[in-house]
Amino acid sequence: MKRIPKIVLVGLVLILAGFLACGRHAVTLTKVTHPPVATRQLEPAVFVNQTIIKKMGIREGDPVFVSANDRKVEVRIYKYFKDDSSCGLHRKELAQLKLSYGPALIKIEPAGKKATLKSDPIKRKIEYCTGDTARWPDMVLGTPHADCDNETGVIAKRVNREAKIPCVAAWKHRLSYRGIWYDVNRPLMKLPLPNGHGVQRVRVVNDSSRAVFERYKRQVYRALERPENTPISFYFDLHGHDLTVRLPSGKRVYRSVVEAVGTGFTLGELRRIKSVYNRFCRNNCDRNFPPLYFGNLPEDQTYKYKGVKVHIFYTALGTRTYGILRNDLAIRGLHMETPDTLRLTPEMQKKTARLLEKLFTFVRDSLPNTHFSKKIFRFQKLKFRENRLVPISGGSFTMGAPEGMGWACSHPQHIVKVSDFSLNATEVTNAAYAVFLNKSLKEGSISIENGVVREAKNPSHIFCRLASNRPFSQIKFDGKIFSAVSGREHFPVVYVSWYGAEAYARHFKKRLPTEAEWEYAAGHRGNKQFIFGYGSNAFRSSGENCENSGDPFEKGLYPWTTPVGFYPANSNGLFDMSGNVWEWCADYFEYYYYKHEPAAGWVNPSGPDSGTMRSIRGGAWNTEFPFTATYFRLGIDPNATLINLGFRCAK
Repeated sequence: MKRIPKIVLVGLVLILAGFLACGRHAVTLTKVTHPPVATRQLEPAVFVNQTIIKKMGIREGDPVFVSANDRKVEVRIYKYFKDDSSCGLHRKELAQLKLSYGPALIKIEPAGKKATLKSDPIKRKIEYCTGDTARWPDMVLGTPHADCDNETGVIAKRVNREAKIPCVAAWKHRLSYRGIWYDVNRPLMKLPLPNGHGVQRVRVVNDSSRAVFERYKRQVYRALERPENTPISFYFDLHGHDLTVRLPSGKRVYRSVVEAVGTGFTLGELRRIKSVYNRFCRNNCDRNFPPLYFGNLPEDQTYKYKGVKVHIFYTALGTRTYGILRNDLAIRGLHMETPDTLRLTPEMQKKTARLLEKLFTFVRDSLPNTHFSKKIFRFQKLKFRENRLVPISGGSFTMGAPEGMGWACSHPQHIVKVSDFSLNATEVTNAAYAVFLNKSLKEGSISIENGVVREAKNPSHIFCRLASNRPFSQIKFDGKIFSAVSGREHFPVVYVSWYGAEAYARHFKKRLPTEAEWEYAAGHRGNKQFIFGYGSNAFRSSGENCENSGDPFEKGLYPWTTPVGFYPANSNGLFDMSGNVWEWCADYFEYYYYKHEPAAGWVNPSGPDSGTMRSIRGGAWNTEFPFTATYFRLGIDPNATLINLGFRCAK
């Protein structure tokens, strides 16, 4: 084969380069619209119809120049579902071009070799940065929504760079206009609309949401360079918020406050953390530092902003109950929803990074860690049978939260009629569940692998996790026999899934209660209804085991459950209907289920016909008291096994 002359090769290269250059065209558009919602993470950006990107001969995420009024900005280009004569721009770029939303003459051209921005196509990722784990033992800073929360991921990486605190950040998991929406710090997502242009309203759990959550959790452990599924000392969840408040004039304004919640801290410790925050703000003498309010401090439940009384909004309950802040992943955790004033400018990012280092230092050096006490409190043997069924006479009651209380999923209130039924006086104990496991093992209906008990016929269904798999599980297996951990026989079983609870009930010819039955039995007696499951409309720390209730088992052997029946029964003869552990119900969970009243009224409702989550009720030892109300409901993955979740049976 003859060699091609060098001059011919050069000519061919020039021709090809010219051809490629000719394929990269500038376009002119005639209208500027608002960019898609939740796209601040893509800034600087311009959003156009896919046909425009094809016409320009470039790829999505490539840098381009946008020109108007003899001004030019460099941005990245992303596809949007508008017409091919308009583009979407954020206000920052709009101001630089001296434009307003509406008709305008806009020129967009490929940046080519003149680009200073790197191409950044839409691709979801979770990255971690290791740090000085000797200086920060088992402590991590996380930004699970580093994208939609504007600059939280940038701040986390700055903290890692300057203070060597391990961090993990998730990017581009909330681009709802593209049909992408994951709650990365808990296994939930919103499904895309059929046309892919947005997401559905309701959150679901599925294999995809589980995979994203597990990956995020895995990256947390990698940042710490430690084995998975072992408890972390401290995890800080940094978010941004979009809170507003309506002024007396009717105008709605952005609420520049920090709303936070803690888990694994006493009320006194949270107040000390708040003092550290306030002292830092005073020392920096910066009016941009917003006030801090803790959702689980009684004095912060309501506060005033610009003279308007507001109720704290963010509780991060899901994150604490079954997400990244739950107490077997992070023994102590802080979740902070922060306003733009703490994140958007480089100067404030610098100060916020220093603030976070201060808070990490305070938690590490100034708060004693007593969570792993081996102290076991002795108590008298209970005089009643733990699996005793209590008959409940049927009747009608008002189901749901009173006006001004609870979440939207507990509204509206509605009249429900239930038939006679029976309910276990107590939550199922470790000893009782061990009996079931031994019978199931003998029958061959379960399998055990790596400390996880599964249904033999359907191994995808987890029944429970043993002490060899989760350090705080209270059931062990010696290879032949299941038994309760010594001293914990009469405590409620935890780490049991919905499948494991339902199988137990079915084995003993019982069933799980419906949500309606559970709420009726918890709060209704005669002609009265009560907000708490011990026959009271006011919280009493002497009536239930919840966060900071002060029971003698708190600060003892982890988890801080109490023996079933430790607190007095309600007037129906039922124990622990508020607090101790969340309890599985039979129903599929649908957030707005109460809005779908049947034509014949509510008679023995059993929940939706299908769904991806199951309902839990009653609150737990590690949730604050408002969530132990009889009307409060939450939906989670039926395969979830948690440190704060058990069940009782009905018949």
